[in-house]
Amino acid sequence: MKYFPSASGIRGIAVFLVLFAHSFVLYYPEHSDYMRGSGKVGVWLFFILSAFLLSHKLNGIDLTPRSLASYLIGRSLRILPMFIIAVSIYYFMGYYDFQKMIDISIFRDTFFHLWTIPVEFKFYFFLPIVSYAFFFAQRKFGNIAVIIATGIFIWVIQLWWPYYMTPSNSIDVTWYVPCFLLGVVGSVIYMDIQNLLTVRLVNTISAMSIFIIFMFYPSVRNLLTGGDSRTDITNMFIPIGLVWTIFVVACISGRGLLGSLLQNVIIRKVGEWSFSIYLFHFIALSTLSQFKFGKPVSVFITILASILIGAIAFYLIESRIEKVRAKIAKLM
Repeated sequence: MKYFPSASGIRGIAVFLVLFAHSFVLYYPEHSDYMRGSGKVGVWLFFILSAFLLSHKLNGIDLTPRSLASYLIGRSLRILPMFIIAVSIYYFMGYYDFQKMIDISIFRDTFFHLWTIPVEFKFYFFLPIVSYAFFFAQRKFGNIAVIIATGIFIWVIQLWWPYYMTPSNSIDVTWYVPCFLLGVVGSVIYMDIQNLLTVRLVNTISAMSIFIIFMFYPSVRNLLTGGDSRTDITNMFIPIGLVWTIFVVACISGRGLLGSLLQNVIIRKVGEWSFSIYLFHFIALSTLSQFKFGKPVSVFITILASILIGAIAFYLIESRIEKVRAKIAKLM
């Protein structure tokens, strides 16, 4: 699999967006109307990036029982052990009862931010077939045909699962299929256009993408325009996912100013720890909210504590599980 210099940095940006949104709303509840759904913007970037990277990895691999088994075992070992550990820790900390712990563990229920794990894990089962179909279509009919087919597919999905009716924190993957599809398509198209992405073009695309993403936030629009928009962006994963896809395609190779920034050692480390940070950041949110440091300081300390807890969890638990996964992968 090709190494993408900016992948970890993009994960770092995604988890920071989640941490900032959750921390800000916690300490500034009076502004929550202007931040509704903002935490999901980082989640959708995670969805897009995961679909992009895994599709790229699967490209060129024959769909055989052995390769599919290796892929599914690898994904299961990557996600499930850490997820179950996190679910268990929240149970022992008293956030829910034993039955709810079981229900969350078997993807029958969820808690706060943990809804994203069942959604992403379920899509992993469809990803090899979807990825194979899209790369096949691209080789046979070209990129334009793939884009048109994706648009039609997403439109058909909207007939039964319209984005504006998506239940809050739903663990049903069907609602979010369009978001993952955009990541797959981004991976397919990237293979053809990567050499066309000059530094100037990457700088332009990345700057425009970030500007558009922030303009989705009501708080940013109000600040720039003086308005009083309170738009809920909870279910705007299709337009925001499209912008994130363009962003990932442009920045993933590490070109341009933002590409260089995404390779900064601190951002890359946060990205490396991002899964653990995401799983365990609720501990920092719920614990530090009991102390009074002043609102801006509390937001900063909570984000910092979340990163620290994630880093500890990564080195004590996740990295060791990853070593086991790597050994099993060699046997496959």
